[in-house]
This record gives sequence, structure tokens and C-alpha cells, in this order.
Amino acid sequence: PYWARGIDVACGAAGGGQAWYRYLIGSDGISKKLFGWRESDANWFVWDLLPTANRMISYRDPDGNGEKAFCTNYNDRVWQTSNGGWSWAPVPNSELIPNKQFATVEIDKYQPGSRCFVGCSGMENEASVYEGILSGGSWDWNPVGDSLTGLDVNDLEYNENWLVAATNDGIWRYNPWLAPEWDSVGGIFNGKDILAIDPIEHHNPMWAASGIIDDSCRLYYSWSVDTPWEEYAEVRVGNPAGPFNREANDIAAILIYSASYQSVYIATQEGLYLLDVVGGGEDYWVRTYIDFQASEDYPDAPFRYDFPVLSVDYYQESDEASTRYILVGTAHNVYLITETREDEDPHEIVSITFTDITEGTFPDSVTSLTYPRYTPDEIVLTHSPRGLIKKGDFESWQVKAISNSQHPTYTGTDIVADISGHVLAASSDEENGAAVTIFSSDFGETWEDPDQLQRSIRAVELNPHNYMAYAGGYANLIYTSTDDGRTWSDQIIIDRLACVNDILADPDPDREDIFYIAGSIIDGATVKVSAWNGSNWIHLDNGLANVTHVNQLCKNASDNALYAATDIGVFKADVSDLGITSWVRKTDDIGNPDFGSIVIDTEDLYVLFASISPDYPDPIIYVSADSGRSWIEYVAGQLGEDGASASKLSYAQRLFPAIVAGTDKGVYFLPDVVKSGQYYSDQSWGPGKVIINGDIQAERGVTLEIVKPCTVCFVYNFDYRHVGADPYRSEIIVFGEYIEAVLRALGTEQEHIVFTSSRNIGQQMGDWFGIVICAYGSVDLSYCDLEYAKEGIYGYYSSSPSNIQISSCSFNDMETAGIDLHRPSFCTSTGIKDSEFLNCGSYGIRVRRDDLPAYPSIEIKGNQITDCDYGIWYSGNGNESGSKQISICENIIRRTTQGQGNYGLYVTKYDPSGYSPIANIESDSINYFQQGGIYLNSVSSSSILMANKVKHNGSYGLYLSNSSPDVISDEGIPNVFTWSVAGIYCGTNGCPYVRSTKIKENSIYGVLIDPGAGVCVPDFGTINDEGGNSFYCSFADPFYDDMENAGPIVCVYAIGNWWGEVTPDARQIDGNIYYFPWLTRDPLPGYEKRASTYADIPDDFNLQQNFPNPFNPNTEISFYLPEQGFTDLKIYNLAGQLVKKLISKDLEAGEHTVVWDGKNAEGDNVSSGIYFYILSTGNKKIAKKMTLIR
Repeated sequence: PYWARGIDVACGAAGGGQAWYRYLIGSDGISKKLFGWRESDANWFVWDLLPTANRMISYRDPDGNGEKAFCTNYNDRVWQTSNGGWSWAPVPNSELIPNKQFATVEIDKYQPGSRCFVGCSGMENEASVYEGILSGGSWDWNPVGDSLTGLDVNDLEYNENWLVAATNDGIWRYNPWLAPEWDSVGGIFNGKDILAIDPIEHHNPMWAASGIIDDSCRLYYSWSVDTPWEEYAEVRVGNPAGPFNREANDIAAILIYSASYQSVYIATQEGLYLLDVVGGGEDYWVRTYIDFQASEDYPDAPFRYDFPVLSVDYYQESDEASTRYILVGTAHNVYLITETREDEDPHEIVSITFTDITEGTFPDSVTSLTYPRYTPDEIVLTHSPRGLIKKGDFESWQVKAISNSQHPTYTGTDIVADISGHVLAASSDEENGAAVTIFSSDFGETWEDPDQLQRSIRAVELNPHNYMAYAGGYANLIYTSTDDGRTWSDQIIIDRLACVNDILADPDPDREDIFYIAGSIIDGATVKVSAWNGSNWIHLDNGLANVTHVNQLCKNASDNALYAATDIGVFKADVSDLGITSWVRKTDDIGNPDFGSIVIDTEDLYVLFASISPDYPDPIIYVSADSGRSWIEYVAGQLGEDGASASKLSYAQRLFPAIVAGTDKGVYFLPDVVKSGQYYSDQSWGPGKVIINGDIQAERGVTLEIVKPCTVCFVYNFDYRHVGADPYRSEIIVFGEYIEAVLRALGTEQEHIVFTSSRNIGQQMGDWFGIVICAYGSVDLSYCDLEYAKEGIYGYYSSSPSNIQISSCSFNDMETAGIDLHRPSFCTSTGIKDSEFLNCGSYGIRVRRDDLPAYPSIEIKGNQITDCDYGIWYSGNGNESGSKQISICENIIRRTTQGQGNYGLYVTKYDPSGYSPIANIESDSINYFQQGGIYLNSVSSSSILMANKVKHNGSYGLYLSNSSPDVISDEGIPNVFTWSVAGIYCGTNGCPYVRSTKIKENSIYGVLIDPGAGVCVPDFGTINDEGGNSFYCSFADPFYDDMENAGPIVCVYAIGNWWGEVTPDARQIDGNIYYFPWLTRDPLPGYEKRASTYADIPDDFNLQQNFPNPFNPNTEISFYLPEQGFTDLKIYNLAGQLVKKLISKDLEAGEHTVVWDGKNAEGDNVSSGIYFYILSTGNKKIAKKMTLIR
């Protein structure tokens, strides 16, 4: 963070997460926040804004914890935490302190939560030091003494009952028992500005740093035991010894081995210094003086570049510990120093290490970065606005150089590296038109002296094929170098160019003499892109007439496409012949925003990343995985959450497809989000966004797991690998080949996993192929949404079946099928449950060739299938034992308009020589299919149809061919076949056993028996087993028959059924049918037409019981309106609260059906329980209840 002030460390009891608490006041350059860190979390966490926070203090309390701290907020009050910084609250009554120009804060280490001191800048006639005491649950604040007024207090220390103040008028001390008034130490300090003081642990000896005394900033040490600063001496350093002469900001004096040794760290405007002191009394001496800015022993010390150092504090387990930890805050970073000494000989310093620990705080801004990844290290080098160069590997960061140490105000403008280890960086002072470049030959470990240039430099480049380097900026010339930028020689003038934004050497080794310049229009200059072909400049401006700025260029070594990020989008040009180059804009579909940076995958010529200019309010990165043809918005993880604006992108240069983004909030790593190819080891994708531009193939033994939440985008109509089931559309192939391969994508109700098209707008069916399951492939999906594919899940032809488990998923807008399986159910049963299929072309669910008798059953349950040509289509065989079955239960299968579609449910035998399939069809609702509701061909006589509702299905409600299932009720709930031409059609060898079934309002036939050349003897009731079926048609056509036997002279028994309100006669029953005796009242009342609960409502206004009931997740509600009118259908809970309004509009007369998905008005799932649904129109109202089971 910027301005890392107020650093403090509180040590607690070792272990138990209490060993270390850290506190920090940090800023992003605009606002200040309080940060905390505790050992149990090992990361910084942030509290809220405290706009004028300036000093922090914390101590270990008597219980051994370090959870208490105080912070001063200038001109406001004092704040306190008692939980390690997780929360802060104002200290009561501190807002009443007359002088709130707080400059420092101190705590009584023996009463850390109840006694606090603040030092203030001087105000006339006001005290400069105040004491707060917690007594009786209330804080009292009072001046300390009466004599210390009008002085600036820079630092306070409380030690052994003495309160010592470093002021602009020397050192003052106060003891309520020994010196009840402030006493000036006087002497050499009199009238001098003392900047910082610090005691050694709990001992009276102290260190102090002064402002100017006798022309130098000096350092002093007092060894007084009883009265602080009674005895003292100046500490002189260096060889020959002289004044310290550094302007100090803070001191941390560390006791080692009972004052036998000391480590004294001094934070100054010039950097950080360490005094290794021997002895604790008058005979002390400085054995080692370490200037971290210049010491050759510590080349990794960041303070030679990162200064001023603003604050310092430390922690150690005990003074006998071999290791101590020093926390250091600079103007832009937080560092942890680990100092280790010998166990046996603790006066010897063994090592000092430095670690950047800004993770979790405000990170440093990055103006440029480079990613010269090479095995085994993952190296990133960054440049900052202040010219600091950092090196990191995603685990830690170290400052390695500053571009111009003589001019730290220079802004870092660019940095570039190649895979050989050469690094070139530039910093500029644009106001004065000067720049420096700096070179490293070892991946940024060490740097040569900077080279001064007389023009501002905005871009540098290394030629990957030779030793050439290039640099350019606010001028019409390019500097060139023949030694990778160590020195600069020739200057090449570019006509009509005013500003250089980027330089790119062609990565193609056959074009090693060519490099490109990207620029801006300034002061009448018109050139935006030029190319040097080895002998002269060629301007490449054709197609860029409306462009003002070309910000960055990129090109792949194996392709002749050059890409440009500009202020009006991304452009692409073929540069195979520089003389006829023309640019084409490629970002029209995303609105052509201002792009600041663009990079291309060095291993995949199709993949580009482009970031929006930092001037835009929303930080967005776009990805193209098809050479710029289409773009996908990609805001990755924490970068998006932090709202970081990318200033520069950099791609890994080899072997590692990933990029890094340099932003105003640090460096972000963007993983390999574009996928294609074969995988031979387990893979994990997500969370976030994944882009597929070529077939994915999970090979034998591989598990591909997709972690929620995740969106998998398939580049539309594109497969650069040209393999798989479709060579022109991408797919995920799960290919086991005798050893199972697995695709697992398990979302949750709150966090889904989405498989979709890459199109931003205008997505189309068939934009990608689908998920393909091959030999021994297994797919396990829950809470996944698949859309715009040819086939959502496709079982590729194979002799080896696959495992399929689908639950709570959705399949929308498919070209051919939602799920299309071939020979499923290897080892475990196939389950497709609680999912939605909408507009999936020919098939919602298709299962083909389920013919292997040894394998388990298939269950299709609780799904909602809408607007597919076939809802469910099945072809397979059973087995000898009857253990293998196809179970189709509790599904809602419908078309939203009549006159379209084939069958809602179609089941047929696959192998004529095999066993017939056993189909259990229960509690399904099938509506509005043109050909029919259910079609059964050659199914086993063990098949069962129970409690299904089949309505408005064109020609047939139930069509039977070579099939004799049981059509029966389930616990009193009948099958219903209504509003078709024929309710039940018994074709060749169609001999069903039909009981307790409702067959009503079919236009021509209730039941048509038409055996053709076969035999057809259905059973609708016998003398010993009455049918209990209900036949009824209120608008009987003159040719209508409740039942017609059109076959040979074979009697069909239909005894004990109800045939309507009138006595059955030849008009209603035709052919050889024995129907005596019949029932005189409906055995199935209320399933299609219920009496109203209100006496004044006519019988024809009707609300049916929802179906299924109980239900999960969907249920269907049907009602009948005798006339047109405004209609409400609402859901209420048991408390009478409105849950959701399903319908509120004018409806035509007739029957209507609506589906409730168990969600409230906000789209959230409601809990299990009883709900009421109320239908109202005009002054009529009907209410019913239903049960939802989760």
C-alpha cells in the first residue's frame, strides 16, 4: 500500500494462533484503511475507511495475547480494537480531547486495554499529551501534566512508569510519582527537533534520533536505568565514525540475550539501517553498521530502491530466540525482515532475508510487466510509476532495481524480456523529455548502470532472433541498439510519426529484420503503424483512417496476422506482403471500445487477450480464441472483484499458456482459460470462465472436473483441431477406452455451471456440438445449464456403454437433442432427473440401442420437457429376469402450441430377437403433441402405465403396437387420456389391461381397436374384474364412439365402466364389445371436472388438482374458463403470504395449463410444505392446496 504508516506488531503467547498480531495503516493514494494480520490466518485483512488515521500502537496483554491496539485518527478521535483488528470502535470521550492534532499514540503495556496516551502537534494554550484511563466502564481523558503545551510531540514511549516525549523542543519526561510535572532533559537536545525514540524492551535504556543538531541528523543512546536520558551519548557510525546523518521516521530497538546485544533498526527518509550493538550499558559499541541501501552483503534489500522507510516494528518469542521478525513499511510496500542469529553464539548474525508481504493490502500500481517464463521458475518482472522493478514468482516479490536512482521521480514506462534472460526497462521524465534504460542479463537478478537518453521513452523491445533492441517515445525517431540495449547507437527517423506507444519485433525467425511501430496522432502527424523491413520504413495505415491511438501490437511467430489494440477497437492485418497490407476491424460485436493492451498466445495462434484502456470505468479483459473473429468478455476472479484496471498484459513466452495483467492494484495471474486438445492426466477447471476453441478429449483414466461457479464458452462454429463427432464444431469428448474417463460438473442451486456459445448476442442452436460420451465414458452433472449446442449430451456409437447421471440441469435451444444417448448404463444405472429441456429440436431425451441385457435400468424422472419434436424417445431391450427396466416418471412433457411435434413419449424395442423392454411410465403429464401423447411398440407385457395425464395430443393419447401394458391407477389416481382424436389406439397385437382410467373429451374415439392383420384383445373389464374406467364426451361428434372394435369378430370385454350421463347405445359403442353391466355413476369423479366449493359458481368454472402432487421440482395446474375474462392464478403459503403470481391477464375461454417451478417471485426456491393456489375471474374464485417436497 501507499503510505504504509502506523506499523505495529503485538506478540502473544506462542501457539494457538496467538503468536503474532500485526497492524498497519495503509492507503491506495486516495483513502486510508486499517489492516490487521494474525498468525492463524497468515494474511492481511482490511477494516473500513479511517480517512485521517496516522499512528498505531499495540501490545501483548497480561494474558499473553496481542489482540489490543489503539489508532489515532487525526482531528477526529482515538479508535480501539480488542479482537486483533477485525473491528474497530471509537474510544469513548476521546472526541472531547481539546487538541486532536494527533501525531503519535502510546499504550501502558501493563494495562494495554485500559490506559492510553496520545501526543499531538502543538496548539497554543493546549496540552500536547493526553492520557485516557478506563475506569468504571467509562473513559476519562486528561492532559498529562500542566507544563507541556504548545509543543509538537513526534513520538511517545511509556517505560517503567516514565512517559518520555520526543518533541520539537528536545526530550521531555514525566513520572507521576517522581516527576509530577514535565521535565526537559535539556542539554544538547534543548530546542532541537527529536524525531523518534524507542526503549529496549522493558528496560529504561533508550534510543533517540534527532533532526538537525550541529548541521547533522544525529543518533543517541541513553543507558540510564532509574531516570531516562539522565546519561546518554551520541552514536557514531561508519568508518571513520561520524554522525548518523539520516532523517529518522521510526526506531525499533531489539533486546538480545538480556541486553548483551541489540539489533537497532532505524527507518529513515533515505532507507533502512541496522546497528548491531554489543553491550547494553555505558560500554556499548556498534560492532556492525549495515546500510541496506548500499551493502554488498544484502543485494536483495529492497530499500536501496524503495524509500523512504516510514515505520518499523518487531516481534520475537523471547530475547533468547535465534530468530526475530521485523515489519517495515515504506511509501509503497510492506516488508517482513527475518533476522537469524546463531543459537550457540547469538551475537553473530547468520542471515537477513526480505519478503514483500503486501498480499491483502493495497498493492503497488504496475505500468508495465513481462513474463519470460522458463522452466523451472515462473518469473514475472514489473515496472511501477516510480521506476521500481520487481521480480516475482507468484509466491513472493522482491524489488530488484530502480530505473534511475538519481531521479526517483521518473515513471517506469516499459519492460521487456526474452527467454534467454535478457531484460530491458525504461523510465521517463516526460515533463523534461528525458529517459533512462537499464539492462539485466540474468532475468532481473542484477542490473547494469542505466543509460541516459535525451528523449522520453515509452516503449522498448528486444529482438528475439539477434542482439538488436529498439526504443521510442514522444518523438519521430527510434533508438536502436546492437547489444540488447546496453548501449544505444543509431537513431532512425520516421516521417509523419509523433509518438511511439509500442514496438514489436516480428517473432517469425524468417523475418528477423522486421519490426513494427505503433503510434498516435499528435500535432498533425498521421502515421499510426509502420514497419521497418530491414532497409526502409513502410507505413501501414490502410484501414486505420478513424484511429487516433494504436496502443499495442502483437503477432504470432507461425502466422502472418498482425493485431493492433486501438482507441476504437482491435484491428487485424495480413503482413505477409507489407506493400499491400490493409487493416480490418474485428470487434464490432462488442462495440469497439478503447483497448489499451493486446497479447497473443505464443503456442496457439488463435488466442488473443485484449484489455480495456485504464481510462475506462469498468475493468474488462476480452478473449478471442478464433484469431479475432469473436470476443468473449473475461473478468477473472480477484481482478474483477477488486475492480483493477489493466495497464499492460503479458503472455508467457513459452511452454506455459497463461498471462499476467499489470494493473493499478498490482499483478494478477490469469490462468490458461482457453482449452483444447487431449488430456492424459486429471484436470480441474474453474471457478470463473473457460473458453474452448477445439475439441477437448479426456482420455482413459482421466477425470475432468469443473468447479462451480463456472461458465464454459464454446467458440461458435469453430474447431481448429477438426476432429471428433463434428470436425467444424467444438465438443468435450469423454473417452474411456476400457478404463473409465469422467466428466464431473457439480454445481449448486446458488452457483451453476454453464455450457454455452461464445456469441455475445444472437446465439444460435448448434453453435457448438455438445458433450460427447465414448467408450467407458462417464458424465456426472448437477445444476448445470447447457444451451445452443447441436446435442447437449451425445452418446457416440460404441460397443462399450457409459455412465450417465444428470440432475437439476437445464438443456435449452439445442439443434437436435437435449440428451442423445447410445448404449448407456455401464456399471451403474443411468439417471436423468429434475432437469429442464426447452426447445431442443428433435428430441428432449433420446436413448438409442439400450440393448445389453446385463446392464442396469434407466430412470428418467421429474423432468420438464418443452417444445421438442419428441419429448422422450427410447429404443432398447430388456432381459430374461425382468430386472432391466426403463422408468419414466413424474415428467412434464409438453408443447406450448398445438399442431406441432410427434410424440411426447416414444418407446420401442431395438433388437427384434431380444427381450422386449419393460417400461414403467408413471405420473407423467404429456400435452399438445401433434401425433400423439404416448407411443409404445413391442414393449413387454410387464410394462405399467400409472397416474399419467395425457391431454391435447393430436391423433392419439396412447398408441399401442405389439404392446400389452397394464394401464392402471396409482393409489386412486387414474391415467387420463383426453382431448385427442383417439384417447387410446390399440393397433396390431395391442392388448392392454386397462383399469381405473379416465378417457374423456376425445373428438372421434375414446378407444379405437384396430388390429389390422394381427390380433387385438384388450381388457377393459370383466365380470370378475370390473374396469372402473370412465368414458365421457360432452360434445360428441355424430361419428363419435366411446369405444370401437374395428377388428375381426373377437369380443372385447369392457364390463363395469361408466359411459357418461346417458345409457350407452350403438352410437357410443361400436363393434363386438361386451359392456354389460355398466356403471351408473362416474367412478373417477373430480380428476378432470370438480364441483366448485362455492354454491353460486357454475359447474363449468373449474380448477383441477395440480399434477403431480406432492411434487418436486415442478407441477402442472390446469383450469377451465367458460368464457373470456381477466384471470388471476396466485400461490400463497400457509401464513397467507403471496408467494408468486402465475397468471394475471385476460384469457380466452377454454382449458388452460400453467407450470409452477417451486420458486417465488424473486426466483428463489421455496421450502417444502403446503401451499394454496387460488384461481379467480370476475366474482368467481376457487382455492386448492398442494404439497412441495424438497
